[in-house]
Amino acid sequence: MKLIYDTIAFQSYGLTLIYFTIFVRILLFPLNLKQQKSLIKNQELQPEIEELRRLYKNDKEKFNEEQMKLYQKYNVNPMAGCLPMLIQFPLIISLYRIVTQPLTYISGVSASALTALRNFVAGAQNISNSKTVSEIVINDFFLKNTDKLAEVSEHITGGQLLNMKFFKIFDLGMTPSLTKLFSEPKVYLPLLLIPIISALTSYLIQKTTTTNTAEKKKKEDNKEKASNPLETMTKVMPFISLLITFNVPAGVGLYWIIGNVLGIGQNYITKKVFQKKKEGNV
Repeated sequence: MKLIYDTIAFQSYGLTLIYFTIFVRILLFPLNLKQQKSLIKNQELQPEIEELRRLYKNDKEKFNEEQMKLYQKYNVNPMAGCLPMLIQFPLIISLYRIVTQPLTYISGVSASALTALRNFVAGAQNISNSKTVSEIVINDFFLKNTDKLAEVSEHITGGQLLNMKFFKIFDLGMTPSLTKLFSEPKVYLPLLLIPIISALTSYLIQKTTTTNTAEKKKKEDNKEKASNPLETMTKVMPFISLLITFNVPAGVGLYWIIGNVLGIGQNYITKKVFQKKKEGNV
């Protein structure tokens, strides 16, 4: 990420995260494409699954057996929609470390230098325990007090400080907070948009991952709703997204949002391609 920050992102932390997200989406594209193919097949099989459910409504074990045979026949993995999302979580954890420790992972400030900087900032701000001084606090302190850099020039330079602002209103190093909303509204009010947009885009990407074939069939026949892992994920993921992005720095939330937006576009294009291919085979 340091290379991205210093080159194509023009030392903008927000742009760095956007470019990083695009890079990750490109790497995951083959897996996401395979996921989309499997999910479209899964949705097309829903009428047959509903018929199996009707035939074996009193024999759940037999229904599950026949359902798995159906999946095997058409080479469909019913859990395909979950795999790419599960892969995202280790990336989120890694990104959390990068966002909360930008001086370490982007600026390359050594551990010994950070210890000295924590002690300096703690003394300047009358903080009793220097260990509680985060890298975000250190970065913000010297951005606001550039005259102090001369006193710690052996540990950090002005060029190692990071611009964590995005659109001049989102501080990507800060975590959304309701308790601080009224004391610092200029900082925390914009940050509340991050979890909200994250939850909304999570819902949209789940919806665009499915086709409406099964939904139409169920409406027409007025049958009992089928058990579908993807339907569960559609309902649960927005809440998971809201919970996570409300408790991590806004930079992680921005990564989540950009990834969702790119995923929505990818799903739309993929569906159009498969639809044309299917029509061409008719």
